Amino acid sequence: MQTELTPTIAEMSEVVAKYMGWEYNTSLGQTRLYAIHQDWNRLHEVWEKVSSEEVDGMNNYWYQIELALCGNDKEETLWALYRAIIYVNNLKQ
Repeated sequence: MQTELTPTIAEMSEVVAKYMGWEYNTSLGQTRLYAIHQDWNRLHEVWEKVSSEEVDGMNNYWYQIELALCGNDKEETLWALYRAIIYVNNLKQ
């Protein structure tokens, strides 16, 4: 569940874009980054990459992403993917 500490869609989209190696330009404002949130195909690409991560502790993240996908909720899906990516990135540091 999201809280008042939840990053903006643009902030989450930026983290996702970096993780995926996608080009992004913050000088274009939120419009371009927001497109990641609006595009189910992009979100699915991210889900495929995140789901291929073989690190301990990912089961809870996978479950939350699947719930958001099944609920057809793009914002919740982006939020779940964002948290999984942060987790993976922290483990890789």
